[in-house]
Amino acid sequence: AINVYPKFYFGRWYLYANASYKHKTDIFYGIGNQIPDDKYVGYLSDVFLLNVQPQYFFHKHWSAGVALSMHYEKLQKSMIVDSLSKSGVNGCSPYFAWSIGAVVSYDSRDNLFYPQKGMFFKTLLTYSEPYFGSAVRMGRLTSEFRHFVPIRDEFVFAWQASADMVWGKFVPFQLLPTFGGCDLMRGFRHGRWRDDVALALQAEFRMPIYWRLKAAVFGSVGDVYNWNDWHFVMPKFSYGVGLRLRFNKAKVNLRFDI
Repeated sequence: AINVYPKFYFGRWYLYANASYKHKTDIFYGIGNQIPDDKYVGYLSDVFLLNVQPQYFFHKHWSAGVALSMHYEKLQKSMIVDSLSKSGVNGCSPYFAWSIGAVVSYDSRDNLFYPQKGMFFKTLLTYSEPYFGSAVRMGRLTSEFRHFVPIRDEFVFAWQASADMVWGKFVPFQLLPTFGGCDLMRGFRHGRWRDDVALALQAEFRMPIYWRLKAAVFGSVGDVYNWNDWHFVMPKFSYGVGLRLRFNKAKVNLRFDI
């Protein structure tokens, strides 16, 4: 995999971009919040992503701009992919989706990598349309809020709320909201749960140990839902502890979580 995340500042203008190419093996568990652990299939795909978000700071902490994104994915042909396609799962055929939208954000954090105080908020609304050349017709709304509360002597309480939702017909399963991985709902494999809507809430308590070494205790709760069958079940939980080792004055950290 190749990932590039350039960020540029030009006076009041800020440009965020993300470009990546992945030749990856992944797992598809299914769609919904009641999929058993033993019902999954593996697949191989080529993925190319490009996101560009030029924003203008109209206030000290507030910025707004446009969002452009492109997503191309092709699954390698196999008996597994053919069986998924016959079962009605969208995303088995190669597809190209590009979207345009708007982004608004607020950022008062004291540090980008390891904040100790401040808030961060970002909302992104995008739309993909076949009349504009996209193979997918869908809308997407993503919102995230983070709050960092200093307690005393580098003790910090941090919490985060996240909502990701899509609407449209025949949305590829790869584009459905999900959580997991190393950031949101740590402890779950990314893509284990996916559907039209993904909601999550997580908190972390950070404490100093010695010199550049810190510890963290965290927990998360969240789930996925379907617009046509908003079925509530017991939410998914994750929790753990971790160590943080600061590398430099910019507070770039090496993170180890269990």
